[in-house]
Amino acid sequence: MKTKFIALLALSVLIFAAEAKADPSKRRKKRFKQMAYKPGQVDAHIGSGFIFPTDYSKQEYSLYGSLENDKKGFIYHVNGEYAVTHFLAFGAYYFGGISEKVTITDVTNPTNVYGFTHKFSGFGLRPVFHVPLELAKIDPYAGLNLGLTKIKATAFGEKNYIDGLEGSKFSYGIYAGCNYYFTKNIGAFLEGGYAKWYPMINVGLTLKI
Repeated sequence: MKTKFIALLALSVLIFAAEAKADPSKRRKKRFKQMAYKPGQVDAHIGSGFIFPTDYSKQEYSLYGSLENDKKGFIYHVNGEYAVTHFLAFGAYYFGGISEKVTITDVTNPTNVYGFTHKFSGFGLRPVFHVPLELAKIDPYAGLNLGLTKIKATAFGEKNYIDGLEGSKFSYGIYAGCNYYFTKNIGAFLEGGYAKWYPMINVGLTLKI
């Protein structure tokens, strides 16, 4: 038993020594070749998302009466990025399709019901940090979204005498997600995090070239 143990230990030492003598650059190239994310590639996400209803109690609307908020629409989300290194990429995003109806019941005249329909869209920059795993199909990442969300307000009601919440708002998001590739170039993604004027959760199709 002691002889077998010594022989096994000697074999392990020889394997370790051979690996240590190998060219470090070749080991890195082999490791990087197996990764799902490589420098110079372009990635694109196409999908849908989820966003929390806007808290209009913090807006001027709440001064004039009680509020009802009804969010509608199908959120669509697209983004693209260019891989600068094995772990860093830069890109941009765009989203739209969100519609939200805010109904105000006048505090001084309950028969006066009016409000606004808001439509949201947004765009901005997207730095992304990828985890360099030695896996061909799995690509986890985290990053930031920094941009603007545009709001268009359409008034309804006979006695609507206030201005709608309209214009551009600074938006940001801190998120983490993962790409899973079914083939060399096609896969799916899921990401989520904390956001302001930006979808909280996004899921859809990912493409890379």
